[in-house]
Amino acid sequence: MNKKVYLLCIIVFLFLLIIPFIGIVPINWQAILKKTYSGFIFWQLRVPRTILGFVSGSILALSGLVCQNLF
Repeated sequence: MNKKVYLLCIIVFLFLLIIPFIGIVPINWQAILKKTYSGFIFWQLRVPRTILGFVSGSILALSGLVCQNLF
């Protein structure tokens, strides 16, 4: 594959790791492993939303690619 594709994959992976920590409630590394309020917010709210956003964006991009190739 191309070097640009590898770079893009690394950037996307880093965003997927960083985005769940960004929000109104500050979350640190120690809080995500414990059963606290911050851990609940991280695992039950932010991580699923991040994954869902990534998957739905990927599906929309793929459907746009298919529509452009059809027409």
